[in-house]
Amino acid sequence: MRPCRPRLLLFAWLTVRVAGQCSRDDIVSIDFSSTSNPSVALEWTNAAGQLFTGERIPFGATDADSGAFPGGSLRWKNVGYHNVDNEFFDLLVTVSDPPSYYSDTVNVQYWSPRSSAATQALFTSFGFACLGFGVRPSTCASGANVQLATATCSDGSTPIMRAAEFDFRFVQAGTTTAMAPFGTMHTTFYDVDGDVVNGGLVFEFVSVLGATTRWIDATSTLQPSVFSQSGALYAISTQSVNVPTDFNVNPATPSDASLPAISYFELQDLTEFKVLLGGRSSIPNQNDRGYCFSMILPEDRSVLIDFSSESNPGVAMEWTDATGTVSTGERIPFGATDTTGGAFPGGSLRWKNVGYHNGEIFDLLVTVSDPPSYYSDTVNVQYWSPQSSAATQALFTSFGFACLGFGVRPSTCASGANVQLATATCSDGSTPIMRAAEFDFRFVQAGTTTAMAPFGTMHTTFYDVDGDVVNGGIAYEFVSVLGALSQWTGPSSTLQEGVFSASGALYAISTQSVNVPTNFNVNPATPSDASLPAISYFELQGVSEFKVLLGGRSSIPDQNDRGYCFSMVLPEPTATISSTTFASSYTAAPVAPSTVATSIATTSFTATSVATT
Repeated sequence: MRPCRPRLLLFAWLTVRVAGQCSRDDIVSIDFSSTSNPSVALEWTNAAGQLFTGERIPFGATDADSGAFPGGSLRWKNVGYHNVDNEFFDLLVTVSDPPSYYSDTVNVQYWSPRSSAATQALFTSFGFACLGFGVRPSTCASGANVQLATATCSDGSTPIMRAAEFDFRFVQAGTTTAMAPFGTMHTTFYDVDGDVVNGGLVFEFVSVLGATTRWIDATSTLQPSVFSQSGALYAISTQSVNVPTDFNVNPATPSDASLPAISYFELQDLTEFKVLLGGRSSIPNQNDRGYCFSMILPEDRSVLIDFSSESNPGVAMEWTDATGTVSTGERIPFGATDTTGGAFPGGSLRWKNVGYHNGEIFDLLVTVSDPPSYYSDTVNVQYWSPQSSAATQALFTSFGFACLGFGVRPSTCASGANVQLATATCSDGSTPIMRAAEFDFRFVQAGTTTAMAPFGTMHTTFYDVDGDVVNGGIAYEFVSVLGALSQWTGPSSTLQEGVFSASGALYAISTQSVNVPTNFNVNPATPSDASLPAISYFELQGVSEFKVLLGGRSSIPDQNDRGYCFSMVLPEPTATISSTTFASSYTAAPVAPSTVATSIATTSFTATSVATT
């Protein structure tokens, strides 16, 4: 079951996916291929205002002669037509002056390429575009030497990378007037790799300031990270090896051999953004590098997982109790435990035949973690079986939702203070300890416990993550996925996102003790607008096993049985960001009545080290 995602208009060079419902009137198509779009052209202006045209800026040119950068500009003409605004538009590229600040570990200054190894800019009939500049040798802030053989500082300090920043602006054709913001765009970089030149090494990196998320393949030789001071996501090569990349193909369907050196970035609701291109280098003198990109999303390599018995008749649920007895059905009986016909905590749950990948049918095997992972001092992880008809240990629906349930015990205070009934906060102002259960999710070959090979990209979407008032007490549910690279919530969300600082696990927690109406008799890919405030989805890459933490902060007396429902599709409309840009700690408890959104976590940026080999 594939969700109705924003349309992907695969031109040979550049495509924009537009977020929202799958309607015709929000399409933005951008085509840089001279084969499929004969009107596209490249023109550039040097620092003196002289105008030039062609498919490539001459090798060795600068802005003082027949080049564009740093003092001139580059324009791809007639690249697209926006049928909402009824306007043709261009892409205008300049070198940022002054550049943005990214990190103390990046020196941003444009140096024009001087050799035939790279030109300032070009584009191809197949739809790739390239920008080039001269990567100068890295330095060490401490004054130590950069070692030729490793491109690291001899004293162990962090090397300073060299980079150039470019402004990308979509403008009305032939003008400098900005287009109205587009929905969702992707910028995909190819051939981000390393090299050995004259005994020195270079490790290329790419970054997009303002990107909401970043993707790399499971086979990637890139390390994803974030510049802590600016919040800009980046991907840097971890190997000084050239990855073979075929530029005589459609950028939407790159060869398997090129995947380790590909990274794409997603941007939302803008028509201007900044791109940082650079490297960590020990190569003597300047090393001219070309950075090639498109603005399409490479063909979807996401694994498809379907819990719906309507679209996937082979799906089924079975579970094994602590004694090894196997049961089947669409729901574990209410009140059952692992000794009375249930699965958890001592048994296992299996959703059968949920997907097909690389010639193999696979199941999802779920167990309660024993022992659980450590997330934070503010989370007590222990599974308690639901005792009432408010929740079952597990179920799945014909529409494609799967649910896990457990009993949320009352929160406590590490200080020994009381948890206040009306606010679920500690009476002395200390941080309340939440209660949670951790589950192992493992994709295995059908009918076995043999792990599937890692998938490319997966999405896990949680619905109805909200709050409640029961017996005078209140509950705030939360969900977390250990190992997720990013998470999203909608613009109307009542959830607050953060990161458990000790584990690095992303989470989303309700900020209101209000039940959000959720209709489970719909396709999980197209939830109702009313349910959007309580939805969060997480993206994982390169795994076939991960851990899910479900829980809440509660002042409800005794145990409160809760159900947590999810799918593994990407919902529409495409949501907005909460991503790995932020590193948050659950350090402060909210102090607010049930009708007021509250701050659950204080956010702090953490230092990020540059990848070294």
